[in-house]
Amino acid sequence: MNHKADDHQAISDREVVFTPHALRKMNQRRITKEEVISIVREASERIPERDDRMIFQGKRAIEGREYLYRVVIEQSSDTITVITVYRTSKIVKYSRDGRK
Repeated sequence: MNHKADDHQAISDREVVFTPHALRKMNQRRITKEEVISIVREASERIPERDDRMIFQGKRAIEGREYLYRVVIEQSSDTITVITVYRTSKIVKYSRDGRK
């Protein structure tokens, strides 16, 4: 994992909120709030993007096939704002360690 135990605690204490864009995309992609919150709280990878924006990602199986969920977030001291979210079967392409 790419984060420390203290970071995990800090993440789990923050409220997760969703932008209207994220909610629209989640609806289109049939991704639930519960799935997104789970990825945010239990991310296997946290990839810094720019400023306060990060990508949290984690794998989940759907009907026996593994997918990588990528959740783009912005964070403040008390809130994690979900900007967008999608899932992909291209795990090797997006995984930092290059493994499936």
